[in-house]
Amino acid sequence: MGDAQMIQADGRGRVLLPKALRDRLGLGPHAKVAVEEADDGSVVLRDPAAARRRTLDAMQGSLAHAPGSVDDFLAQRHRDAAAED
Repeated sequence: MGDAQMIQADGRGRVLLPKALRDRLGLGPHAKVAVEEADDGSVVLRDPAAARRRTLDAMQGSLAHAPGSVDDFLAQRHRDAAAED
């Protein structure tokens, strides 16, 4: 985890994340973050897009070791059927 920074809410309760942090996290204009209150009272910001990217990356990695496509499967089934005749 990075170094903590003090940021102040404005008169409407909004907080602005420092640009350097937004840049490091890849949060562009109008990015959405989830705000959660932890059991210890701390506040956690989560980037839902980053969570989706991690999930997709993990799925893609697991598919890299999966057997071939449906077309490959069907072609093999046709070869098996032809061999049985």
